[in-house]
Amino acid sequence: MPIQNKKYALFVHDLFLEIGHSNALIETIRNFPQGSIDELVVVSFSAGDLSTLFPKLNCRLRFVKVPFPKLYPMLIKVMFYHIWTFIYSRIFLQQYFKVGVGIAALDVDLVNIQFIHHQWDKLYFDLLRPSFGKMLYKKILFGYYNFVESRLFRSRKVKFLALSQFINDYCQSYFRVDAQQIKTIYSGINLDKFTPPRRDRGELIDILKQDYSQLDGLDMSKPIYLFVGAFERKGLAVVMKELEKIGDAQLIIIGKPESSGKFEFSSKICCFHVEFTKELPLFYGLADAFVFSSFYEPFGLVIIEAAAMGCELYVTRQDVGAVELLEDLEGIHIFNSSDEFILSRQQIISPEQRDKFRNARLERLQKYSWHITGTKLFNFITEK
Repeated sequence: MPIQNKKYALFVHDLFLEIGHSNALIETIRNFPQGSIDELVVVSFSAGDLSTLFPKLNCRLRFVKVPFPKLYPMLIKVMFYHIWTFIYSRIFLQQYFKVGVGIAALDVDLVNIQFIHHQWDKLYFDLLRPSFGKMLYKKILFGYYNFVESRLFRSRKVKFLALSQFINDYCQSYFRVDAQQIKTIYSGINLDKFTPPRRDRGELIDILKQDYSQLDGLDMSKPIYLFVGAFERKGLAVVMKELEKIGDAQLIIIGKPESSGKFEFSSKICCFHVEFTKELPLFYGLADAFVFSSFYEPFGLVIIEAAAMGCELYVTRQDVGAVELLEDLEGIHIFNSSDEFILSRQQIISPEQRDKFRNARLERLQKYSWHITGTKLFNFITEK
């Protein structure tokens, strides 16, 4: 639909800077051309303070709270959101350009594709091997997700933002999305935020230990590997298996298992687990190597963040979007798949080496600022 009165409505279950998909959406909308938004409505179960999330948008901000945010299980919660927001949208938001994150909402004009469940569900059952009861529930949940994706992605009235080319290609081949309906627009990076800290290694460890006692025992005289994300999908088991071969390795792990499940860390590795942090730049600055053997990652902000921070990277290519931006860059080791993933014995990176890695990557990464991402999306939305 054409944009009327520069009014936008965003549909997402939860909108916070600390959530990966929310972060990307917030940064993109923040970087729309100045004066392009008169009103922004966020329709979600929960959200951060909108004036804080969108401080530079000279527009009217409004939060529409979807009721019953603690509905359980997820299947019921998703279905309720679909029904409630569809009715609300049809009654109150007809004059708005509607943006949905993934399959969050059904009555939208643009889908920001953050994940395709049809690509992930088989891998999910192979990797997690849930109990019979949980498997049955997940089969029903993924069945519903797949049904909604098929309905939404086959619409000829909707535009689609793909975070990577492999997502774009899949949508065109599987869902038969017309090439004019979909555009690949990579997520951006704030190079001012993700720049190596001008502190020595010992000082960084001391700063982080003040808030993260889990890091007690971290040896600053040895190399540090860093893993960030959901354990199973991002390939933590693969990373641990490789580190066991090296021996005497220390690994900082930031994240949780999928679906709040259980995950056993290797006893042959010195593991330091932090479930959640707002201090990722400091962790990148401390780490010598960022390790990421993901099985499925539509983009992966953490990959380009670690690259900008001058870490040595070990990442997989297959079905990992951000790697499309990092081919042939110094200090970045790319493997075709998790089956081919190999870790080398890491050396401690000196500040000079870290700066060398970062500088070698800047020319590439500067092409993917949030300003460029926001401008490209706005142009895609408004083009005839």
